[in-house]
Amino acid sequence: SDVPRMQILKIDEGVRSAALSGASSSTARSLDDLGLNPAALGDVLSPTLRLMYSARGLGVTHMAGGVAVPAGVAGTFGASFSGLFGGSITPSVINPSGSVSALAGEISAGTIVIRGGWGRRFAGIITAGVNGAWARETIDGAGTTAIAFGAGVRVSLLRERLGIGVAGRNIGSKGL
Repeated sequence: SDVPRMQILKIDEGVRSAALSGASSSTARSLDDLGLNPAALGDVLSPTLRLMYSARGLGVTHMAGGVAVPAGVAGTFGASFSGLFGGSITPSVINPSGSVSALAGEISAGTIVIRGGWGRRFAGIITAGVNGAWARETIDGAGTTAIAFGAGVRVSLLRERLGIGVAGRNIGSKGL
């Protein structure tokens, strides 16, 4: 059967992930990686602000931002938002043969994700964190909302040259 594709609605987790065509890792180490592994906040040692804007084509724009605030021995608290806005998309499907076929008509769509989290470094080489997210996606005026949570741990070895990370992501409602 045909598989619908709407990759233009995909939001990359951060600047690094976007630059690597969506590749990501649970050994994340910055505010950009709050959605990948909230343990990344444990490595943010100074106040951090990030803003990102990109045009995706077809009138779709991606805007994102975030802030992280270290609180001493209490760890680091962070929040971020990311959204795709505007544009009209001609939907397509991948046929069983691998060819792509355009469907009739155009649709409008958008996605927004808001996250909050906490991370802390323990025992020098271990960071751990938790996060929560609210997401909303609309397609031609119909929408769905989801709430999700995550947790992660990262261990740094060999003087920070090797990292091992584990994260549970998007634990919660199945709205999206």
